[in-house]
Amino acid sequence: MGAAFYDEEQKRMKLDRTICLYKGNPVFIRTDTNEDYKVVVYPLGNPTQPIYVDYRDDDFDYLAFPLGYTNWRGAAYYVSRLPERQNAQGLAAHCVCVRPGNMPGLIEWHSSTEASNTIKGIYPTLDVALDTVSYLPGKPKSVAFSRYFAIECVQRGIVTLNYRGRNVGVLENREFKKFRVNKSKDLSLILIAAKRVGVDNVST
Repeated sequence: MGAAFYDEEQKRMKLDRTICLYKGNPVFIRTDTNEDYKVVVYPLGNPTQPIYVDYRDDDFDYLAFPLGYTNWRGAAYYVSRLPERQNAQGLAAHCVCVRPGNMPGLIEWHSSTEASNTIKGIYPTLDVALDTVSYLPGKPKSVAFSRYFAIECVQRGIVTLNYRGRNVGVLENREFKKFRVNKSKDLSLILIAAKRVGVDNVST
């Protein structure tokens, strides 16, 4: 449930063109309703079914929600919030930080099914990601299989393991899904996180 804003202008600054949650689902918000506490809610990826909602409703939530990897236009990008304080209360496109930083179509992503899947934590399995990633032209070169992990085909026959937007290891055996993880200060954290998402055949 959200607290009431001072006026229509503050409502617009805080919520317009942002992603919030309604009944637990991510939605795209427009505020041009001319009603004090109403906003227009569009399900991400389905802009043809808007509904009017009171943003003070118990089912409406503009607090921060989890982000992470997103699969978008044949590549995996790690999406997080900019650390600076922003005027927007929901997630606005200009508040998003992406690694690597050349993600195309950020505005389109911001209202897409792929953004919804990221927020809800919907990903292909590691097996599907391994079958999908490829160095061939027109094929996905990287695929996320969890909120914090993705694989990337950097050269023909070479697949890396990426964690939170950076390379942390390499695939040594595709059949047995065996990875070798680079030694680093946060190695133990990476190994624990990897095991939680099914990457448990790991060497260092």
